[in-house]
Amino acid sequence: VIKHKLWGYYAVVVGWDEYCKAPESWIAQMHKPPSGGDVQPWRTMPNYSLMVLPRPGDEKKPQRPGGQDVRYVPQVNMELLTGPRAELDPSLGALQEYFSSFYADCGWYQPHPWLQSIYPDDIVECGGQKTEL
Repeated sequence: VIKHKLWGYYAVVVGWDEYCKAPESWIAQMHKPPSGGDVQPWRTMPNYSLMVLPRPGDEKKPQRPGGQDVRYVPQVNMELLTGPRAELDPSLGALQEYFSSFYADCGWYQPHPWLQSIYPDDIVECGGQKTEL
Protein backbone atom coordinates (compact mmCIF):
# COMPACT_ATOMS: atom_id res chain seq x y z
CA VAL A 1 0.00 0.00 0.00
CA ILE A 2 1.33 3.42 -0.91
CA LYS A 3 0.48 7.09 -0.60
CA HIS A 4 1.13 9.20 -3.69
CA LYS A 5 3.63 11.92 -2.68
CA LEU A 6 2.24 14.57 -5.05
CA TRP A 7 -1.50 13.90 -5.15
CA GLY A 8 -2.08 12.34 -1.72
CA TYR A 9 -4.22 9.37 -2.74
CA TYR A 10 -3.76 5.88 -1.33
CA ALA A 11 -3.35 2.84 -3.54
CA VAL A 12 -2.37 -0.82 -3.64
CA VAL A 13 0.40 -2.02 -5.95
CA VAL A 14 -1.04 -4.57 -8.36
CA GLY A 15 1.83 -4.70 -10.87
CA TRP A 16 5.17 -3.17 -11.82
CA ASP A 17 7.71 -2.73 -14.61
CA GLU A 18 11.50 -2.30 -14.29
CA TYR A 19 11.18 0.94 -16.28
CA CYS A 20 8.31 2.89 -17.80
CA LYS A 21 6.79 0.84 -20.61
CA ALA A 22 4.01 3.24 -21.55
CA PRO A 23 3.80 4.74 -25.06
CA GLU A 24 5.70 8.00 -25.62
CA SER A 25 2.46 9.93 -26.16
CA TRP A 26 1.18 8.78 -22.75
CA ILE A 27 4.49 9.64 -21.05
CA ALA A 28 4.46 13.13 -22.56
CA GLN A 29 0.91 13.73 -21.33
CA MET A 30 0.95 12.02 -17.93
CA HIS A 31 4.49 12.29 -16.59
CA LYS A 32 4.54 16.00 -15.96
CA PRO A 33 5.81 16.99 -12.51
CA PRO A 34 3.93 19.97 -11.02
CA SER A 35 7.17 21.96 -10.82
CA GLY A 36 7.88 21.48 -14.54
CA GLY A 37 11.12 19.61 -13.81
CA ASP A 38 12.83 16.90 -15.84
CA VAL A 39 10.94 13.61 -15.99
CA GLN A 40 13.65 11.66 -17.83
CA PRO A 41 14.63 9.73 -14.66
CA TRP A 42 10.98 8.62 -14.33
CA ARG A 43 11.33 6.71 -17.58
CA THR A 44 14.24 4.60 -16.32
CA MET A 45 13.09 3.81 -12.77
CA PRO A 46 10.51 1.19 -11.78
CA ASN A 47 6.92 2.20 -12.56
CA TYR A 48 3.96 0.65 -10.77
CA SER A 49 0.35 -0.16 -11.62
CA LEU A 50 -1.69 1.09 -8.69
CA MET A 51 -5.30 0.42 -7.81
CA VAL A 52 -6.47 3.68 -6.22
CA LEU A 53 -8.50 3.23 -3.07
CA PRO A 54 -11.83 4.98 -2.71
CA ARG A 55 -12.17 7.85 -0.26
CA PRO A 56 -15.27 8.49 1.83
CA GLY A 57 -17.93 9.91 -0.47
CA ASP A 58 -16.42 8.41 -3.64
CA GLU A 59 -19.36 6.05 -4.01
CA LYS A 60 -21.36 9.09 -5.24
CA LYS A 61 -18.89 9.89 -8.00
CA PRO A 62 -19.07 8.36 -11.49
CA GLN A 63 -17.00 5.18 -11.73
CA ARG A 64 -14.45 4.36 -14.40
CA PRO A 65 -15.32 1.46 -16.72
CA GLY A 66 -14.94 -1.72 -14.69
CA GLY A 67 -15.30 0.26 -11.45
CA GLN A 68 -11.55 0.40 -10.78
CA ASP A 69 -9.20 3.36 -10.85
CA VAL A 70 -5.80 1.98 -11.92
CA ARG A 71 -2.85 4.33 -12.47
CA TYR A 72 0.77 3.95 -13.60
CA VAL A 73 3.22 5.79 -11.33
CA PRO A 74 7.02 6.18 -11.12
CA GLN A 75 8.63 4.90 -7.93
CA VAL A 76 9.86 8.35 -6.85
CA ASN A 77 6.26 9.53 -6.37
CA MET A 78 5.33 6.78 -3.92
CA GLU A 79 5.57 6.57 -0.12
CA LEU A 80 5.42 2.98 1.12
CA LEU A 81 3.05 2.37 4.03
CA THR A 82 4.04 -0.54 6.27
CA GLY A 83 2.64 -2.54 9.16
CA PRO A 84 -0.89 -1.88 10.39
CA ARG A 85 -0.95 1.51 8.54
CA ALA A 86 -1.23 -0.51 5.34
CA GLU A 87 -4.35 -2.47 6.33
CA LEU A 88 -7.41 -1.66 4.26
CA ASP A 89 -11.11 -2.29 4.58
CA PRO A 90 -11.47 -5.93 3.44
CA SER A 91 -14.90 -5.14 2.02
CA LEU A 92 -13.30 -3.27 -0.89
CA GLY A 93 -14.42 -5.56 -3.71
CA ALA A 94 -11.59 -4.75 -6.08
CA LEU A 95 -9.05 -5.54 -3.36
CA GLN A 96 -10.48 -9.05 -3.07
CA GLU A 97 -10.00 -9.56 -6.81
CA TYR A 98 -6.21 -9.23 -6.43
CA PHE A 99 -5.41 -10.41 -2.87
CA SER A 100 -6.48 -13.21 -0.53
CA SER A 101 -5.25 -11.99 2.88
CA PHE A 102 -3.36 -9.27 4.76
CA TYR A 103 -0.39 -9.75 7.09
CA ALA A 104 -0.46 -6.85 9.56
CA ASP A 105 2.96 -7.55 11.08
CA CYS A 106 4.59 -6.97 7.68
CA GLY A 107 1.99 -4.72 6.06
CA TRP A 108 1.58 -6.72 2.86
CA TYR A 109 -1.15 -8.51 1.00
CA GLN A 110 -0.95 -12.09 -0.25
CA PRO A 111 -1.80 -12.02 -3.97
CA HIS A 112 -4.06 -14.61 -5.54
CA PRO A 113 -2.17 -17.30 -7.48
CA TRP A 114 -2.95 -15.71 -10.88
CA LEU A 115 -1.26 -12.44 -9.80
CA GLN A 116 1.61 -14.23 -8.07
CA SER A 117 2.33 -16.14 -11.29
CA ILE A 118 2.96 -12.85 -13.14
CA TYR A 119 5.68 -11.85 -10.64
CA PRO A 120 7.19 -15.22 -9.59
CA ASP A 121 10.48 -13.74 -8.36
CA ASP A 122 8.91 -11.25 -5.93
CA ILE A 123 9.79 -12.27 -2.38
CA VAL A 124 8.83 -10.64 0.94
CA GLU A 125 10.57 -11.30 4.23
CA CYS A 126 7.95 -11.47 6.95
CA GLY A 127 8.51 -12.67 10.51
CA GLY A 128 11.99 -13.93 9.69
CA GLN A 129 10.75 -16.08 6.81
CA LYS A 130 11.03 -15.39 3.11
CA THR A 131 7.73 -15.76 1.35
CA GLU A 132 6.98 -15.69 -2.37
CA LEU A 133 4.39 -13.06 -3.12
